[in-house]
Amino acid sequence: MPIILYKTRRAREETMSIKLNSIKNVYFYLVSLIALMMIVYGTVDVLRLGLTTWVFTKANQLDQYGGMSMPPSYPMYTMAEKGEVIPAKCQEKCDLTAEEKQQLKYWQQDYKNWEEQQKTLPAAQKQRKAVTDISMLVVAIPLFILHWLATRKLEKSEA
Repeated sequence: MPIILYKTRRAREETMSIKLNSIKNVYFYLVSLIALMMIVYGTVDVLRLGLTTWVFTKANQLDQYGGMSMPPSYPMYTMAEKGEVIPAKCQEKCDLTAEEKQQLKYWQQDYKNWEEQQKTLPAAQKQRKAVTDISMLVVAIPLFILHWLATRKLEKSEA
């Protein structure tokens, strides 16, 4: 009787060990696959960023203009007596009130600020993208290597 109990207990332990190893294998392969996908995505994005910056510089123009906002608009309108808005019709000169002249000065300053921001926008977008891609690679590469090595170690110990 004790021999039979020992064999059944040992068989249960072996079955548990096999199940546990299978779960570990699935986990390590899954994490390795996810890390590998992160590596591929990050590498492709860094490569695309480099190519559009230094090799195919015109390919980046669409992205650049797509991210630009519209310049601040200055409505050239006058108010009629009844409160209706009428477009101002200026040929050579416009008779502007002091308030309208002040608004025009503010608009000119806003427009200059907008132009300056648009000059730095493409570089800022590229740097933000590079930071994202490099951080993804810094996380994904060690994650992949550690999990892949652990998977190989598990496979060798099972064999």
